[in-house]
Amino acid sequence: MPTGWRYNAQPRRVLTFKLGGKAKLPPTAPYDETVHPLDDLAVVLNPADVEAGDRLFHLGCHGCHGGMLRSSGAPGPDLRESAVALDKEAMWQVLHEGALLSKGMPRFQRFTREQVHQLYSYIRAGAREALAAGDKRQQPRNVVGMGEAGPGT
Repeated sequence: MPTGWRYNAQPRRVLTFKLGGKAKLPPTAPYDETVHPLDDLAVVLNPADVEAGDRLFHLGCHGCHGGMLRSSGAPGPDLRESAVALDKEAMWQVLHEGALLSKGMPRFQRFTREQVHQLYSYIRAGAREALAAGDKRQQPRNVVGMGEAGPGT
């Protein structure tokens, strides 16, 4: 499922040159445009919360994180892949308390806990949709909370 430019995943190299040098530049590693959604399959989603979260997300979040949760990577990450978006309290800290202000993520102090829960539900639903529609050759990752990810765990 190609997404285009990926947040913080573009290859970086430092190149130095020597006058008269004959060395050849080694090839760049292939670029991965596959979405790697994370999910906690134990979370039960309420369709009304998902719908409300969709409306909230498209009032402002989509400008940085992409419409329909499909981020092209700039300036914000694809939230379907975010470990922060797996944890409601972590989302509260980021959205309401401004835990990632230093990294450019704005604070939304007017959001209530219910609204953060609705956004959480919308993001979880989007991750599940991506898992269901994803490349069948890729093993989906089930991640509980902020724990380790692994095939089928």
